[in-house]
Amino acid sequence: MRAAPAAAPAPAPQAARRSPARRNAEDDNWPEILVEQIRYLEEWAQDNRRDSRRDLIRFWALKIPAILFSASAGALTYFNLQAISIIMGAVASLCVLVDSLNPGGMLRNIHYKAFHDLRQLQHDIKTEWMLNRRRATDAESEHAMCCGIIEKTQPEIKRIANYLKNAETSLGAKPN
Repeated sequence: MRAAPAAAPAPAPQAARRSPARRNAEDDNWPEILVEQIRYLEEWAQDNRRDSRRDLIRFWALKIPAILFSASAGALTYFNLQAISIIMGAVASLCVLVDSLNPGGMLRNIHYKAFHDLRQLQHDIKTEWMLNRRRATDAESEHAMCCGIIEKTQPEIKRIANYLKNAETSLGAKPN
């Protein structure tokens, strides 16, 4: 006799479903200026993750039909279905032609790299605050420390923005 299947785990609390960077920033009573910066970086990271997925789909959108139609055309020729085989071969050729004239999905790795770099930047902000928050003696020094943390991230933000801009413009992609 088999044991009854295990019950499904209870849904995670709302705090556990948020990204780690946002969850820690919001749940630990962080200064609003750091929470806003982490939210901004998280939105940018998610935009890049979404663009990475779109690029992956766009990369394969015409390649898969071209492969399937060309393989099917060969199989249909074997079964003496030349008319259908010619049509499928033409569709495969059209897919290859359109894909070569308007290649898509070339920025997938760049967007995925940006997603990871932005997540690392969120982690760096979080770590910097957790290591130094005890040094703030009053609200003014806390605000100054937060501004210093954000200023330290600006070169990395500019670096990420620049490599995204360079990649998008070098491939002729239209920037958002």
